[in-house]
Amino acid sequence: MKGSIITFALVILMIMGGYWVWKEYTSMPPEPIIMISEEKVEVVRGTYCWSSELKGVCEDTFATPPELIAYYGTEPADASPESILTIEFDREPIEDSFSLTRWIDDENEVDVMVKGNEFVLPKEKGTYIYGVSANWDEGDAVYAFVIDVK
Repeated sequence: MKGSIITFALVILMIMGGYWVWKEYTSMPPEPIIMISEEKVEVVRGTYCWSSELKGVCEDTFATPPELIAYYGTEPADASPESILTIEFDREPIEDSFSLTRWIDDENEVDVMVKGNEFVLPKEKGTYIYGVSANWDEGDAVYAFVIDVK
């Protein structure tokens, strides 16, 4: 009886340890959840660095958000003028490390003012490419998404 309890405890510890190692090796930056009303916006990840106790990885895409959108063939999400867009992460970034930019062309960007986790889309019709960057204790990441204001 005592031996089976010890065996059971060892099996449980091995499962928990295996899960911890798997979680460490598959750990990646949190993906933003971007919504317009009830519609989820497609997001692509660009450059990032991420580390855990067992592993660290950096991937530099050398691509701006417009290049990421073109490379992945990301379709724009449709939106009405001056719609409210929300950006959330399942893990909050470090305070004051989150930023949002709108790309004017392949080389020029402007900062976008975000209140809390929301911002208002432009009232002018057009296709707009945005870049999101954020930092966590484990690293940082850049993301891109595209909106078609109709």
